[in-house]
Amino acid sequence: MSRTITLKKKIERIRSENSFFHRHAFGVMNFSQMLSVFNDNFFKFLTIYYLLAIKGIDASSEILFWIGVLYVLPFLVCSSFAGMLSDKFSKSRLFIGFKAFETVILIGAYIAYANGFVFGCYAGVFLLSLQSALISPPKYAMIPELVKPGYIPKANGYLTSASYLAIIFGTFAASLVTDFFAKDFVRCLHVAMLASVCGLISSFLIPYTEPGKSTGKANILFFVQTYRTLKASRKTPKLVLMIIGSAFFLFVGAFLQLNAIPYAIESLSLSEQGGGYLFVGTSVGIAIGAMLAGRLCRKEIDLGLALFGIMTLGIILIFTPFFATSVTLSAIFFMALGLCGGLFVVPLESFIQTHSPSEMRGQIVATENFLSFTGVLLAPFCLFLFSKGLRVSALSGFILLGFIIFGYFVLTLRKLSSHFFHFLSLRFLHPLYNLHYIDYPQTVSPEDGKFALVFKTGQIFDVMLLAGETSKAHYIYVKSKPSLKDRLTRLFGSIRIVYEHELGNLDLNGLIPKGGRPYILFESVRLFYLFEHHNYFAVLEQGLSYQLRQVELKATTHMGHPWTKLFKRSELTYRFAPLKKTFISRERERARENAVR
Repeated sequence: MSRTITLKKKIERIRSENSFFHRHAFGVMNFSQMLSVFNDNFFKFLTIYYLLAIKGIDASSEILFWIGVLYVLPFLVCSSFAGMLSDKFSKSRLFIGFKAFETVILIGAYIAYANGFVFGCYAGVFLLSLQSALISPPKYAMIPELVKPGYIPKANGYLTSASYLAIIFGTFAASLVTDFFAKDFVRCLHVAMLASVCGLISSFLIPYTEPGKSTGKANILFFVQTYRTLKASRKTPKLVLMIIGSAFFLFVGAFLQLNAIPYAIESLSLSEQGGGYLFVGTSVGIAIGAMLAGRLCRKEIDLGLALFGIMTLGIILIFTPFFATSVTLSAIFFMALGLCGGLFVVPLESFIQTHSPSEMRGQIVATENFLSFTGVLLAPFCLFLFSKGLRVSALSGFILLGFIIFGYFVLTLRKLSSHFFHFLSLRFLHPLYNLHYIDYPQTVSPEDGKFALVFKTGQIFDVMLLAGETSKAHYIYVKSKPSLKDRLTRLFGSIRIVYEHELGNLDLNGLIPKGGRPYILFESVRLFYLFEHHNYFAVLEQGLSYQLRQVELKATTHMGHPWTKLFKRSELTYRFAPLKKTFISRERERARENAVR
C-alpha cells in the first residue's frame, strides 16, 4: 500500500507545472506520437513481407490491395467518431488510452504471427490503422493546449517533420529487421513492441488537459457528420479553405508515391525498389520543409508561404523533363517536391488548430482526416486515368499533376492574394532595402481605429514594398479606362479596379472587405482630385471610420565609389502625412476644378 502511495506521489511530482516534462509537454507528446507513426508503417510493411512469405510472390497484388484498403478504411469511417470523442473528453487521457490500445493490438499480432493466422494479420493492420485514426484528432487538437499561441506553427513544423521521419524509419526498419532476424517475423515484432511500450510510458508524462465542452452527438453516417462540420466551419473565415488544402496535399503526396515507381522504370531504367528509394527523398524534403516553415511562421501564421510552396511545387512538376535526365537530378527533384510540400502544409495545419472553435476542434481535425484519405483513394484512380485512359507516360503524369496543382494555386490565390503579396514583399523585397517610417499609423486593436493609405499616383513599387507590413491590405486602383491586363488582375481577390465612369456611383462599404486595410492609389493626379470631388475621402473618414494617411517617399542615394553600392542597401523613407486639404496649393486647386469640369 505504501509503495502505491509513493508511486502516485512520484507521478504527481513529474506532472507538476515546474517539472521538466511539463515544460516540455509538446516534446513528450511528439516523441510518443512519432513512435506510433513508426509502428504504423513498420507493422504494415512487416505484415506484407510475412504474408508474401506464406502465400508466395504470386499473391502480391491481392495482398497489397487488401493491405491498402484496410489501412485507409478506418480513417474514412471512424474519423468523425474520433473527433467527437476528442471534443468531449480529456485529450491527454484519450491519447494514453489509444496508446495502450496499440500495445494490446501488437500482443494479438504475436498470436497471429506465431500461428500463421492470415486473417489475424489483416486484422492487425486494420486495428493499428484504426488506432491511428482514433489518436489523430486528440493529437492535433491537443497542440494549442500544450504550447503558447505564438509557438503553434513551430510545433506543427516539429510534428510534421517527426511524422515523416518516422515514416521513413518505419519503412526501412521493416526491411532491415526482416533481414537481420532471417525472416523470423515473430522476433521482428519485438521491435514494434519495444517502440509501443516506450511510447506508452512517455504518454503518461503528458500533462492533464481539460475535457472539451462539446454537447454534440456522433452520427453513424460519417459523411453526414463531415458535411455538418464543414458547414459549421464556414463561420470562421478561410477555415474550410485550409481544410480542403490539407486534403489536397495528401492527394498530391499519394500520387507522387504511386507514380514514382513507373517513373523510375520508364525514365531512369531503375527497378521497382529504385522508385521507392526516390520517394524517400520526398519524405526527407517534407521533414526539412516542415521545420523551415515552422521557423518562418514564428511571429504569425504565414499563409503566403503556403501559396508560395504549392506554386513552386506545381512549377517544378511542370518542368519534370529537365530532371529526368539522371538519377542524381531526379533525387534532387523529389527532395525539392517534398520541401515545397512541407512549406505548404505547416501553415495550413497551424491555421486550422489556431482558428478552429475549441468546442469542435477535434471534429474539424477528424473531417480533415476524412477528406485527406479520400484524396489518398482518389490518387490511384487519377494515376489509372493518366496511364490507361489518356495513355501518357509517368513523366507526363507528373506534368499533368503540375498543371492541376497550378490550377489549385490560381483558385486559392483569389482568396489569399493579400497574404501572397505580403509574403513576397517581406521575404524578397524588404531584404534589399533599408526602410524607415515616419508617423506610421500603428493599429493594435480594432478599438484603436482603422487607417487607409492614399497614394496620389500609381506608385506600384511603393505599394509592393508596403505590402510587407500587413497581410490585411486590400488594394483599390482608380483608373481612367479598362485595359487588357485588368483581366489578369481579376485573379487577385485583394485588388479591386475602379474606373473613372464608376466614380459617380461607388459603394465603398461593399468594396472593402471586413477587417481589410485599404491601399488607395490613382493612375493620375486628376483622378485623385475627382475622387475627392465626389467626397469619397469623407465617406472613408467619417462614414467608415478610417484614418487617412497620404504616403510620401524620400529616397537616399549612396555616395562614394560604385563598387561600395553593392554592399549597401538603398535607403527609403516613407512619411505618412494626414490627408488634409491644406496641402493643396492654389495652382493645384485650379487644376482640380478644371479636372472636375
